[in-house]
Amino acid sequence: MSTPAKLFYFSDLPKISKEEMRLNNLFYAHFLFPEKKVQLITDISHVLQTLLQTNVTLYLDQIVTQKSKFYLNTLQDSNCVTVLSFPPKIGCFFLDMPSGLAKTIVYRVLGKEDPMSTNDQEMTEVEQGIFTFVILKLLSLLQPYKNQDHGGQFQVIKIGQGSEALSPYLPDESSIVLLNFKGMINQQAFFVTIIISPELLQSLTSPAQNSDAQSALTLGIKRAFALDVPLIAEISQISLHESDFKSLDVDDIIVLETNQVHLKAPGLVGDVHCKIGTQAFASFRGTLLLTKSGRYAIQVKDIVAAQDLNSKTDS
Repeated sequence: MSTPAKLFYFSDLPKISKEEMRLNNLFYAHFLFPEKKVQLITDISHVLQTLLQTNVTLYLDQIVTQKSKFYLNTLQDSNCVTVLSFPPKIGCFFLDMPSGLAKTIVYRVLGKEDPMSTNDQEMTEVEQGIFTFVILKLLSLLQPYKNQDHGGQFQVIKIGQGSEALSPYLPDESSIVLLNFKGMINQQAFFVTIIISPELLQSLTSPAQNSDAQSALTLGIKRAFALDVPLIAEISQISLHESDFKSLDVDDIIVLETNQVHLKAPGLVGDVHCKIGTQAFASFRGTLLLTKSGRYAIQVKDIVAAQDLNSKTDS
């Protein structure tokens, strides 16, 4: 018995502007590294545990792009807002957290419990100094995870409270990127938001300007060496028909085509073909060697550069 299909009308879906989509794409394309995010969060939690002398866990809960006016309308007046910059890059970013959490951080660094009666009050000059130290210590962990050589240094511009501290830097109609974090300090839940202005995000993702060709070449080399590229050494290759795959079973033996590798004491020796990168943007031929430590190595004999590969492909 079939069930009749029910129509669903998409009439009240939330709308997103082109600018919000652009910023969202910029952030995801340049700054979200899934393979490094877990390690970064672990490092931040470890530093907080050391500084606060208690158990701390933290994770990135949500990334949202929205108009700044909507965020300012929901911002609590008592929240602690830290305004930061990353000169020489243009623009600011902001750290928003409950004032009680900011005070807890300060007093735990001092090895004391935070007096609850002062949680909603603005920080004193001494408290701001300690809080600034903690924030800059945590931000320093971001340096190894950047995908470009920004060459900047984090700076704290001011520490204030509520929308009054944030609104001078964010026009109502500007779009912002929000990084919402959740965590636990000694079994107490907390929420923290990092707000990135469009000016800073655009500045961070713009190509670096260089005054001469040599400095541009140097920057290119630095970026190239920052990338991890897989190297695949091929002993041999063989082509199989679809019917061969369908009839393939466990313990079947596939005889490889002609190769230059032979089994001799104490292991395999001979010539192999190596591809650099999964898309083989360069390759070389080399001799397979067995080192004294028992690990295989390759002595390079003939290098094929990327442009040579492209020319061969075109022909």
